[in-house]
Amino acid sequence: MKPALTFLALSMLLISCSSLSGGRSNMVTGTWNYDEGLKMAISPDGRFSMIRLEPNSRDPITFAGTWQLRGETFTLTFTSIPGMNGQPTAGGVEPCRIILLNDRYFIYEEKHGGAVHKLTRIRPPNPALEPTATAP
Repeated sequence: MKPALTFLALSMLLISCSSLSGGRSNMVTGTWNYDEGLKMAISPDGRFSMIRLEPNSRDPITFAGTWQLRGETFTLTFTSIPGMNGQPTAGGVEPCRIILLNDRYFIYEEKHGGAVHKLTRIRPPNPALEPTATAP
């Protein structure tokens, strides 16, 4: 009887932890305004893209890659960054420490260099979560 209760308790704990992890990943996904004037889209399939339009320029600067969330570490792997003569090149890996993540803000710090980035949510990942107008 005691092993069965222990097994049940451990199973419940594992289910709880996996639910929390999945919920946090869902909070990361969506469209964000980035602190340096960039817009960032983070997809549930593990991809991201960033776009920036420089003042006095018609051509946007784009970045793309993959992301992972493990515990308090948000890792960006850049697969395409602007290179020489406008040709995209593969980038590096940027592990970041999450400072704040909620339905409105995503603030993280680069582990290499210590730069802190503040993102403000533009659009949630699920259109069903967007606020709806109420009748007067």
